[in-house]
Order: sequence, then C-alpha cells, then structure tokens
Amino acid sequence: MSLISVQNLSFAYGNDFIFQNASFRIDTNWKIGFVGRNGRGKTTFLRLLMGEMAYGGTIETSESFDYFPFSMPDGISMEVIKNRVAPFSQWESDMEHALSIGDLEQFGETQELYQAIVEIYVYFLNFDPKDPEKFRRERNKQTGPAAGGEKT
Repeated sequence: MSLISVQNLSFAYGNDFIFQNASFRIDTNWKIGFVGRNGRGKTTFLRLLMGEMAYGGTIETSESFDYFPFSMPDGISMEVIKNRVAPFSQWESDMEHALSIGDLEQFGETQELYQAIVEIYVYFLNFDPKDPEKFRRERNKQTGPAAGGEKT
C-alpha cells in the first residue's frame, strides 16, 4: 500500500483558485475517478501530480503517474459518447447540486450509479487508454461510425 498525501495544496489560474489549502490522502489501492464539470480541476490535479505545473503546498507519494489524453476520432466528443451510454451529464449536474446543498446521501447514490455504469461499459468495451485506436474500432462495432456533428 502506498499513499498520495496532499497538504495545503493551492493552485490558481490568475485570481481563480482551483485548489485553496486542500489537504487529503489517497490510498493507491483505491479505484477512484474524478467527476465534475469542465474547468473544475480534474486535469489540473493530474498535471499537478505529474509535476507539470507549479503549486503551493505539498504532494508526496512514491508513485509515478501517467495521463493519457487523446483526441476523439471522427470528430466525436466524449460528451456524445457518455450520453449515448447513460445520462452522465445529468448525473454530474445532480452530484454537483447534491454537494452544493450538503445532501451527501443523494451524492453517494448518484455517484455509485455513475461509477457502476462506467465500470460496466469499460469492461465490455475492454477500453485501454494506451490504445485509442482500439476505442474507435470497438465503438464502430457497437454504434457504427460517428456522424461527426459534435466536435471538440
């Protein structure tokens, strides 16, 4: 077991703080996912973990990290894919609302459903982030080529 220990993490784009004195620990045996709307700090946190950006506070771990960003083939965005599988955008909005009003029970229930659907889909798709072409082949087998209407 290894830990990722974050103490007093602060990071801002100009005057817009993404993290302000955040402290937490993550057990590397956990399977976690970052869920949230655009611009809430998911990718920024991963870049901070990888040491790509300067920040205040400390991040300590013996682990190394990789991040696999890739372009969606055929001009299709992840939002289109996500919402073909399930109403992920609605669930993300519901979770954000539940957190804003302190309804942790509703947040947890929605998060469990969200995570279960993602795990099922990834399992059946056998998605490997190191092989984005496999994603295109599998998607085309299951849904046919994308129309190319929505682009990122």
